[in-house]
Amino acid sequence: DDDDDDNEQPSAVVIGDDDDDNDNEQPSDDDDDDDGYTPFPPVPKPSIDDDDAFVLTRTPSKFPTRAPQLTFETQSPSDQPTPCEREEILLEKLSVITDENLLEDSSTPQGMAFEWLLITDTEIDVCSYETIEQRYAMAVLYYSTNGDDWKENGNWLSSRQECTWALVDCDDNDLLTDLTMDENEMTGEITPEFSVLSDLESISMFNNNLHGNLPGLNGFRNLIKFDVEENEFEGPAFENLSDLKNIEDYLLSKNKLTGSIPEEIGELSSLKNFWIIGNSISGSIPETIAGADGLERIYISENQIIGTIPSTMKSMGKLSHFFASDNLLTGSIPNFGSETISFEQLRLQKNLLTGTVPAFNAESLVDLRLQDNRFRGPLPANFEAAANLENFLVGNNYFSGTLPSLGTAFLNFFDARNNQFIGTIPSSLFESAENLEFVYVQGNNLSGEIPSSIANAGRLVDFYASNNFLTGNIPEIPESSLIYLTEFLLDGNSLIGSMPDSICNLRNASLTDLWVDCAPPAEVQCDIPECCTKCFPE
Repeated sequence: DDDDDDNEQPSAVVIGDDDDDNDNEQPSDDDDDDDGYTPFPPVPKPSIDDDDAFVLTRTPSKFPTRAPQLTFETQSPSDQPTPCEREEILLEKLSVITDENLLEDSSTPQGMAFEWLLITDTEIDVCSYETIEQRYAMAVLYYSTNGDDWKENGNWLSSRQECTWALVDCDDNDLLTDLTMDENEMTGEITPEFSVLSDLESISMFNNNLHGNLPGLNGFRNLIKFDVEENEFEGPAFENLSDLKNIEDYLLSKNKLTGSIPEEIGELSSLKNFWIIGNSISGSIPETIAGADGLERIYISENQIIGTIPSTMKSMGKLSHFFASDNLLTGSIPNFGSETISFEQLRLQKNLLTGTVPAFNAESLVDLRLQDNRFRGPLPANFEAAANLENFLVGNNYFSGTLPSLGTAFLNFFDARNNQFIGTIPSSLFESAENLEFVYVQGNNLSGEIPSSIANAGRLVDFYASNNFLTGNIPEIPESSLIYLTEFLLDGNSLIGSMPDSICNLRNASLTDLWVDCAPPAEVQCDIPECCTKCFPE
């Protein structure tokens, strides 16, 4: 009890066997009362020096105390953490990501990032900093792509948390989710350390000077957008594509990438935009692509893709843009049907495609490009329902029948050159021609007169109608009409009469090339060089 301790006699410390001490132990307080024993008067307790654990009495008391023997205890562990060895901790954490030899080589991006963390970035505690690996990977990206020369690099490699660095965004856990570095003058390679940033949802590095292989995306389960268009990347284009289950935009156009479109693309149900224009992609379009039924835009032009357009694609109801020009595609266009797909833009030019063009829903059609193939037969009549059409290019094929009557105010480019079209040039082509600039109908079997409605095309720049069977007079045009006309080519026809002064006067504006059959035995009268610039036959 505490009361007993106040009167307790101090005793010498005895180091020995506990049983020997018990032989000399005094009776308990209860026994003293029974035997009439009177203890010695209390002796004042000595002071305890704060610097000592305890103080021994100079002279042992006459009688040992009844208190338990004092014992020595081992010092308890310190509550303070072991001092953080910065270099040791950094090596331990980062050597899991990067070979230690690279970390210790200050001439490498990895070594520069390590040295920055070790020597410069000392305001952070590497022992407790939760995103040290992320900070390191971002520093490597900075050094490997010449971050000092970026157009925007605010706060990068500052002491501030990396989520405050320019062109990035993070989630509530300070994990990087967005890296938007378009047109930022990045130069160099993306190193393997980029894989640390696997929480990214959006990676956009459009139009820089990056080369080497694409960054490995294995483990980037949350990635929605990947845009590295217009760089100099080489190597495989689709190494980790099948792992990107949430990907919506996979954009690789204008690089030097290789490989074939993988069968697994059909497993990517979230994919909306697949853009690989201007690479060295080979192989064929897999039929499984139809499984990616969320696809809206497929851009695979300017590659080395062979084979046919899969008929399975007709089930892709959301597909509105299909660019597959400048490849080696063969076969015919599948019958997409008039209900399933409603194309806005269909570009299949410069392939080896054959057969007729099937009818499909043209109500939403804005851009149709089928030139430089081997198509034949008449064009679908429902093309005339394309009220929003801007570009109509079907030149250099074997199309027959009549030209479609396209009377849309949006039409800008009409190219039907070098086919086997018959009939007249539709006057409807010019009646609502508010935006029409280019008309190429040369090299066909067209007959009749040049429509006088041509004067309505106030923005017309080029009109090529050479080598047909056109007849009649060249129409007069009102003053201030066709003031932008640059090339007016009518040679190789059966026109008659004189070149109207209203046309000749355009030589004082923009007209630089005016060709007509004005050399004998031709019947068109035109002064050279005052009006016409070339007379045929030469």
